Amino acid sequence: MRFLKEREGIQLDSIYTAKTFAALRDFVASSSRKDEPVLYWHTYNSVDLSAEAVLVDYRELPDEFHRFFTIAECPV
Repeated sequence: MRFLKEREGIQLDSIYTAKTFAALRDFVASSSRKDEPVLYWHTYNSVDLSAEAVLVDYRELPDEFHRFFTIAECPV
């Protein structure tokens, strides 16, 4: 929590988001993918937006984001 608050001014809750961010930092530090981009998306809420998300075509996003939506490029 302190790391992100001091560096970016972002406050994380101690239950979920701080633990998720800590896991992300650990993953990046121990991963063989250190030179690859990693996305941590902190939405500031827990509202399920799945119904809205299916209405959006990822191809309308900038080209550099398309690879996150194709199976061939998905790192997980």
